Amino acid sequence: MIRKAALQAGAFALLALMGWNAYLALSHLSQTKKIAELTLESSRMQAEISAVLRDVTDMETGQRGYLLTGRDVYLAPYEQASKELPSALNELGNLVIDNPDQQQSVGRLRQLTTDKLRELQQSIETRKTGDVNAALAGVNTDVGRRLMDDTYSLVGVMDTKENELLEQRRARSSMIGGLVQAGAVAAFILICISGAIGSLLTRRTFTEVAQSHDQLLKSNELLAQQISRRETAEAQLRQAQKMEAIGNLSGGIAHDFNNMLGVMAGSLDLIRRRIAANDFRIERYINAAQEAAKRAGALTQRLLAFARQQPLEPKVVDANRTISTMSELLRSTLGEQVRIETISAGGLWTLEADANQLENAILNVAINARDAMLEGGKLTIETANTF
Repeated sequence: MIRKAALQAGAFALLALMGWNAYLALSHLSQTKKIAELTLESSRMQAEISAVLRDVTDMETGQRGYLLTGRDVYLAPYEQASKELPSALNELGNLVIDNPDQQQSVGRLRQLTTDKLRELQQSIETRKTGDVNAALAGVNTDVGRRLMDDTYSLVGVMDTKENELLEQRRARSSMIGGLVQAGAVAAFILICISGAIGSLLTRRTFTEVAQSHDQLLKSNELLAQQISRRETAEAQLRQAQKMEAIGNLSGGIAHDFNNMLGVMAGSLDLIRRRIAANDFRIERYINAAQEAAKRAGALTQRLLAFARQQPLEPKVVDANRTISTMSELLRSTLGEQVRIETISAGGLWTLEADANQLENAILNVAINARDAMLEGGKLTIETANTF
């Protein structure tokens, strides 16, 4: 009893330790994912900061070239960078939306670039009036240089803050990873202790477990035999049902086939007699024999479709015409106790299907309906357009 209580206590402690380890592992995974996301954001920030600095530099380069030469072609870098700069600043602001300190830095950077752009615009406007000396004098005040120095300094501070934030998160992730490893070691030790205690307790019940295992194997074997017998019985039942369906179909098919053979045999006999009497007016007998042969071929196609040995040939089918041509086959198959009524819809849409498979489906449904009417009755087949 004491050992059992000790084993239960160990199991409870192990579960608690494993739960704590799982929590730490999830935290570590979350921190790692967050660091990866922040690293990506930092890379994007650096790219956008570089884009801002590049735009400011391009604007200054275009301004200097225009001041020295007075040629508008040198303003192209200035004008292009002026268009791209707001977009780069907006993207940078979106990247630091969850960091108040960096938001202030971006606001300061926006102000510096605005002041720089104003300084460049003023010198360019002065140069356009033709006063070169006044424009160059504005440059020599070093206002633009101080703005650029402040911009570079601010960008350095932003980059440093971002790196410090990343290092803090990496340190926290590393600490959690160490706790996870320590917890794993403790869990392993506890598992070993619990395993030793459990081994001592399970030796006493090993014989009972072995006996239960043997009994389970015998029960499984008996269940497998019962399942096999049931599957065999179900297969036999399906085969019997299929043979019953074929038997129901065979009477009507044999009658139709004999009629067709009778037409062909009679036509051939009349042809032979006419030819013997030198009377060659035999075209209608030939036509009758050919028509009977076509009907026999169509019947054969239905049989192949019923046996599922005919490849599918989808084509446009008129359902009304299909049901009309099947009327005789249905009457001979279903028997005299079942009256068949067909209702054909006007303006019926055509459908795309294998004609023989469609006939097979209608025939199967009709046979099922016949089987449901033990004392006979009326079977109505109706067509209609529907969605």
